[in-house]
Amino acid sequence: MRESLASVKIRVPQVSRILARDRLLDALDLYKEKKLVFILGQAAQGKSTLAASFVKRTSRLSAWVNLGIEESHPVNFFRLVVQAVQQAIPDLDLTEIFRYIAMDLGPRAEGPLYQGWVQAVLEKVPTPIQIVLDGLERLPPCAPSYQLIQLLLNESDSQFRFLLLSRTKPPLNIKRLQMKREAAVIGNDELAFTRSETESFFRTLHDISLPEEQLNKIYNLTEGWVGGLILFSEALKRSPDGVQHCLLSEDSITNFKEETFRYLADEVFDALREPQKDFLIKSSILEVIDHISIRDLLETGHGDALLKDLSEKNLFIQSLYDPDSGMVYRYHQVFREFLRNRFDTEISTRDQRFFFARAGHVYEQNANYENALNLYLKAGQYRKASKVLERIGTALLMSGRVADLAGWLQQLPGRLIQQSPWLLYFLCMTRRFTTAMENSHALLDCLRIFEKKDDIRGQMLATAFLIEAYALGGYHVHPIKSLVAHAEKLLENTPQDQYVYERGVLWFQLGLGMTFLCGNPRKGFWYSKKAYLLARHCGDANLQFSAMNQAVEALAWIGEFDMADELVAELETLMKASSYQELRAYHMIALAVLSMLRGEIGKAREKIRHAHALVEKHGLIYLHSIALATDMFIHVYSGELDKAMALADQLHDFALSIRNRAFEGIVLFDKGVIFYRKKEWRRAAEHFEKAMQILSSDQSLAMYHYHAAVVLQSRVRIELEDQPGDTAELEKTLDYLRSVPDYLDLIDAHICMAFIQRKHKKTIEAVYHLEEAFRLAREKKHYHSALLSREDLADACVLALALNVENATGYASYLLTEHLADLAGQRLKIEQHAAPIARARVRALIKEFHRKSLAVVRIQCLGEFNVWIGDRLVTDEQWIRLQPKLLLKSVIARGAQGVPREVVMEDLWPDNDPAASEKNFKVTLHRLRKALEPNLDKTYGSFYLHLKENKVSLDSDLIAIDIDEFTCLSKLGDEEESKKNIKKAIQHYTEAIDRYTGEFLEDDPYLVFAEVRRNEIRKTYTGVLMRLARLYEKQGKAKSAIKYCRKVIQAEPVMEEAHQKIMTLYSACGMRNAAIKAYRDFEKMLAEHCQCQPDQSTQAIYRKIVEDPPSN
Repeated sequence: MRESLASVKIRVPQVSRILARDRLLDALDLYKEKKLVFILGQAAQGKSTLAASFVKRTSRLSAWVNLGIEESHPVNFFRLVVQAVQQAIPDLDLTEIFRYIAMDLGPRAEGPLYQGWVQAVLEKVPTPIQIVLDGLERLPPCAPSYQLIQLLLNESDSQFRFLLLSRTKPPLNIKRLQMKREAAVIGNDELAFTRSETESFFRTLHDISLPEEQLNKIYNLTEGWVGGLILFSEALKRSPDGVQHCLLSEDSITNFKEETFRYLADEVFDALREPQKDFLIKSSILEVIDHISIRDLLETGHGDALLKDLSEKNLFIQSLYDPDSGMVYRYHQVFREFLRNRFDTEISTRDQRFFFARAGHVYEQNANYENALNLYLKAGQYRKASKVLERIGTALLMSGRVADLAGWLQQLPGRLIQQSPWLLYFLCMTRRFTTAMENSHALLDCLRIFEKKDDIRGQMLATAFLIEAYALGGYHVHPIKSLVAHAEKLLENTPQDQYVYERGVLWFQLGLGMTFLCGNPRKGFWYSKKAYLLARHCGDANLQFSAMNQAVEALAWIGEFDMADELVAELETLMKASSYQELRAYHMIALAVLSMLRGEIGKAREKIRHAHALVEKHGLIYLHSIALATDMFIHVYSGELDKAMALADQLHDFALSIRNRAFEGIVLFDKGVIFYRKKEWRRAAEHFEKAMQILSSDQSLAMYHYHAAVVLQSRVRIELEDQPGDTAELEKTLDYLRSVPDYLDLIDAHICMAFIQRKHKKTIEAVYHLEEAFRLAREKKHYHSALLSREDLADACVLALALNVENATGYASYLLTEHLADLAGQRLKIEQHAAPIARARVRALIKEFHRKSLAVVRIQCLGEFNVWIGDRLVTDEQWIRLQPKLLLKSVIARGAQGVPREVVMEDLWPDNDPAASEKNFKVTLHRLRKALEPNLDKTYGSFYLHLKENKVSLDSDLIAIDIDEFTCLSKLGDEEESKKNIKKAIQHYTEAIDRYTGEFLEDDPYLVFAEVRRNEIRKTYTGVLMRLARLYEKQGKAKSAIKYCRKVIQAEPVMEEAHQKIMTLYSACGMRNAAIKAYRDFEKMLAEHCQCQPDQSTQAIYRKIVEDPPSN
């Protein structure tokens, strides 16, 4: 489809034979730092000529946009602006922005949508550019594009400069920019010619010398209006010298301004020959006149010469050069209105229609389809117009011009649309997200016509969007299964190299239908993956992303989490190359679903919070209910059932308001889940029953949720005496889930069947289903149930242990220990298990549960000695005398792991005989255990303090010691420094220093057994400080290096290396006196406390500092 009109609209007008207006050009130069220059003036006042002259003069890149009524719609306006920028900067690839404009995933709030477009352009254009918007008055005051223009003005930075040209004041807040000194206005008075410019205009451009009196009359009459001066120049050229005085008489010019059209007729138009007049009148119906229209439509060989002559005389005609069409012309609005008035009054309606039709044919033959379409519509040639629209409709949709397409369709008779499957399809696409139920009927009619015509491409698209309409509207006018079968057959019988885009769209919508309507997410995944590959082949980034995201969700719903993770990695790569925030929001929802279903509730909450923020910020209306439904289930899994029910009620009201029957059924299922979790069994059963009736209907089929409802209904009925568990429906669901296979729901279905069989005392059958459930859970690494409550999952694990299910007990024990420990203790009772192996396993599990229930003990040894059990500080009274605390200190001082009891006894009772020491050790060890674990269970012994093979150890998982953390951070710093990761090294060293809150066991300075460890830790501490000082010195941060040297000296006053370093640093900073003082303080300290002098190397540093002259 040729877009010659759009191409011409972004060309800078040619300027020739004009008067150089340096005062205005200088003013524009003066305003070059302003974000906006608004040029406001009446018609034919030289606005475009001034701007074009300035563009030609300035070195700054310029994009020119000549506006028309069609730019009232933001899509058309923004596309034209982006095209103009692309033309101004050819090396810049703005393809992604065109895709962004065309992207239509659902209804969006206009403000955030336009904000996204503007941000995309601002991010993509790195070069300073000025954008000229010419003809702003052609947009109606209520045009939505003004909102977009205001955003461009508000959001753009200094790289963007705007020149707005208009006859009238637009509905823009220019005043605010003026107050911020970011805008300037050049008004009508400034645009008007001065008297001297008027004289130069006649003398220099037109070689007309006028007497002072006549010149003054013309100037006073026109008030410097450029259009008036042009008319006078033409009139004076045609008048003999003797009648010039007559032309300028008072009678002849009294009503000059009010009768501009008469002047045009008298002084310009009527001077032409009849063929020339006819040419101008007929060509006025065209937006742009090129050589094709002159040759084929107007059938004159002199049109080019006439237009060129009028253009050179600056007689209300603009000339523009287009690389494809050559020189083209556009009438000034005033002149065009004059000519159109002649066309409307002098040519009969019949001839007008004939000429419109003929012009439409010429344009159609030259592939200028949009102009052809408009002209055919004016001619009343609706059938021809419909054929053109059939040809260009897909391109309009692909470029996001849905509003234009809808506008043209509205002008066509309804019967023509109903007869044409393509027009009917286009009509459906223009109301795709607003009337899903009506679209379902129309698309089905469309599909049937395409089938009769054997139009494969049309069938593919109609089928694809009929499936989408089913999903959006929740009402199926034709059985979804037969529709899916038809789609699969179409795809199977179509050659791989044909209809690549259409096949991609159909595979994508099939993926949606299979996942959520037909209940086969695995097929949904495969179909979405095929859509992704085809989209990649044809370069459709939006379809690629949407298909991959849909594939992730499909895998999540069947419990294929590892496969989903692989796709997420690919998606993240796609996201890096895209700035589309609505795709990011869609992605966040998919990640929230994936995290939620695998049991990572905190992560799911974080993702859905991010999604809500994006939905709100960018006005993504269509994603609101999806995000809300995901949020509701996150509340369910978090146990926040009242919050979940509030959201479910909100979603139910929404489903009823949009009359979406399938969505209503899904929300009833969701409410049933909440009642089940609340143990309101009867209400849960009622909701599941209603949901199953809706979701199994051909008109609102949603098989995935239907089978989920069957599983939970069977679970709920176990609790209802009057509704005994019936396995028939659950058996069908099991068969279906196996056929998919859907592991996520299949595990839950097996567990529910095991519960039912156990209740019916069918132990063998119960064991089989438990084996299957836990085998699948183990293979797929599932630890979370998508349907069943944590209580039911814990009961299933306990049942597997009770029945000693050989292939289930291992994973059941793992789940109870690692994920259900808070529920397991109350459910496990040793006496319930007859088999010795089962009893031993349960005993071990109970011990492990008890261990996991214990709080972590934190021990502070650096500085003041303190012990916390969880958040509780162990007080002096709770230590049961001094000896238990000393025993703990001894074990820590000796390394905390594998300390021989004899060493501890020697530390605490060095003067006692072995028997007495042994007795004291046992009593003190018991008291220490009681202090750390007041509710010590003798059955399992102490979990914090172990005595094994006569060696004492602190449990490294349950006890955290600050010196271990300090030492670990120091080692991490060393490792990063050796790898040259200086930033990370400094971070670890700094964290280590923060942990060092004092000497090791500084409250006990005379404990002999602590001395070795104290010295080791102090040495590590000063070593870390010195490493920090050196690293900061290398970075040129002397003050930070000095700070750490001071800390070293404070901790180890005799450490000569630190004194040498601080002297050197002071000197390097120009702090000579401080360096000298540092040496003398060190010298004095050594003399007083060590009776020695500083090392020779230290003295050498001092002498060099003293001898060197002071620096600035």
